[in-house]
Amino acid sequence: MFYPNFFITLHQQDISNSIMKHFFSILILLFPVFSFAQLGYSSASMSMSQQNHNRYRIPAADEIVVEEYMNFHRHNLPLPSGNASICVSTEWGSSNIRPGSEAILQVGLTTLQMTDMSDAAPLNVSLVIDKSGSMSGEKMEKTKDALKAFADKLRPKDILSIIAFDHTIETILSARQVKNPSIIKQAIEGIYPGGSTNMNDGIITGYKEVQKNYNQRYTNRIIILTDAITNTGVVDPEEIIRSSHQNNLEDGIDFVLIGVGTDFNYQLSRQMTQSERTALHFINDASDIQKVFIDEAESLLAPIAKEAELEIAFDSKLQLEEVYGYQPRFEGNKIKLKLKRMNAGLTQVVLIKFRVPANYDRGSFDATATVRYYDITRKRNQTISDTKSVSLSPYASEHINNRDIEKNYWIAHMAQTLKTMAEKHHKGHPQQALDEVQIAIGDVKRRFPSPRDEDVQRMLDILQNYSGMISSR
Repeated sequence: MFYPNFFITLHQQDISNSIMKHFFSILILLFPVFSFAQLGYSSASMSMSQQNHNRYRIPAADEIVVEEYMNFHRHNLPLPSGNASICVSTEWGSSNIRPGSEAILQVGLTTLQMTDMSDAAPLNVSLVIDKSGSMSGEKMEKTKDALKAFADKLRPKDILSIIAFDHTIETILSARQVKNPSIIKQAIEGIYPGGSTNMNDGIITGYKEVQKNYNQRYTNRIIILTDAITNTGVVDPEEIIRSSHQNNLEDGIDFVLIGVGTDFNYQLSRQMTQSERTALHFINDASDIQKVFIDEAESLLAPIAKEAELEIAFDSKLQLEEVYGYQPRFEGNKIKLKLKRMNAGLTQVVLIKFRVPANYDRGSFDATATVRYYDITRKRNQTISDTKSVSLSPYASEHINNRDIEKNYWIAHMAQTLKTMAEKHHKGHPQQALDEVQIAIGDVKRRFPSPRDEDVQRMLDILQNYSGMISSR
């Protein structure tokens, strides 16, 4: 799913010099303002596709995470009201549905948008920075600029430590309250790349620094910035994953993975960020950098809910055809999905496709979405739910008449097409892969004549780029 949770790649060849020259000056100007909220849920797989087609690379199927495409953009969903921290909403794609046709259900999740962060719990964070030789050049310079901007977001009550690693581990700044941000920036500026990569020991050292001031009332987290090319110390992926998960689960410390560079170890990074307390993002360009270091900064300071589970109950006569993305459990007529930690400013959707039996003998049917979670701010378990009914009509249109759900549905469809394309291409069936993509392109263009919504167009551009890439081979 990530939540999460960051995986960053700076692909210098794909970012114009003028953008990179001015971006971080803009970043620093914007950073002190808490007017941003997390745009969607996770950008990892979506941003990776943008980089892949820029590099003329067909992704592996497991690199296409459908729910991350669906939640890359902000959704038009109801926000929490009253004293609630989370809002759950259910909505059918059409107000009336014809027997024998498809029925699309959207479940939306939103959290509080924080405008005043002064009362948010203190942050106890360790920045673990890869300074191996592969991090040299502009990659390291931009990493430094981003971290210095992040330091401007920290408050005096927050606790920060900085660990740098190559083949050795160095504590650049031991855990301390952020009394003087200039000391932090000076410490970051003094990091220079060289040597091989001992990522495992760097992570363990970061955990130890956070443990020094661990407090259940704090947001306890390590953030690692790395190209994930580990070649010194513990290099066995299974051992690295086991070590990371053990600290994550036993110590109650959140783990955020940020990759820098195009030659990252995607499989290892995904496996390290599967638990509820982890996050994985991937950044391809300046807009992705903003998502993490501006938009995600709010969530770093203000986690809202943990141990959350979504349950969707539907009429037992409906035929469940597909849950787009995610890996839910199925219990009779219930779909259950464990959620990652929910941070401030979150918008997230789950899309489900049903088939209404042609002989359906009821005048309507409904679905209920329930979220059970632990409210971090109020320190208690909460349950919220929402039920929506839809009427049956033999005269109903087969099309989705809710524009927001239609947009999300087609973005999910395009993401699923990318996954199918990748599977067929890597199995040695390029023509079948091309056919899948071209059919989807035609369907989307007919459904969304130009000018199109920018989020739909972004996905369509990715499909068209891959179509051209396969055709030229």
